[in-house]
Amino acid sequence: MTPSAPATQKRVLVVEDSPVQAALVCDLLEQQGHLASWRTTMAEAREGVRTAPPDLLLLDRGLPDGDGSLLCRELKADPATAGIPVILLTARDRVEERVEGLLGGADDYIPKPYHKEELLARVNGCLRTRALQQALRRQAEELAQMNQELVATQTRLVRAERLAAIGEIGLAIRHEINNPLGTIIGYV
Repeated sequence: MTPSAPATQKRVLVVEDSPVQAALVCDLLEQQGHLASWRTTMAEAREGVRTAPPDLLLLDRGLPDGDGSLLCRELKADPATAGIPVILLTARDRVEERVEGLLGGADDYIPKPYHKEELLARVNGCLRTRALQQALRRQAEELAQMNQELVATQTRLVRAERLAAIGEIGLAIRHEINNPLGTIIGYV
């Protein structure tokens, strides 16, 4: 059973020190309609995320230049990249390592060897979650803008009501002055 292809192509960056593993994962993702590319080091991954931010990052923990969970922490600490979902895909399978990875900001943790269907389901789940978060962010921005417009309209209405009230007071004063003044002029 293979999950259906996504409605729009999503960019997935695979960071894996094994070219064979990286190619297998990229092929699997591309069969599902994703645009997949891969890097072999943390430094290359940083560059890839900076130049073309992916929609999802599949990250191995055991990389030649460090632990991929450190890169995950870096990305989650940076507001520019914090929203990119990270799935740690690694042979490190101890419970303590999983917990450490998830506490470090990973959105999911998949131990190797993985099942293709599970990998695709988790990838698609993370991508759906990100799409929903982006939609919520857009809606929140729209609501904030609408709120600003409502506040501005309310301010204009309050000013208009004040001017109308001042006008009514002016008319009442004029009437109060004109009545006795008319009587005085009549007697004069």
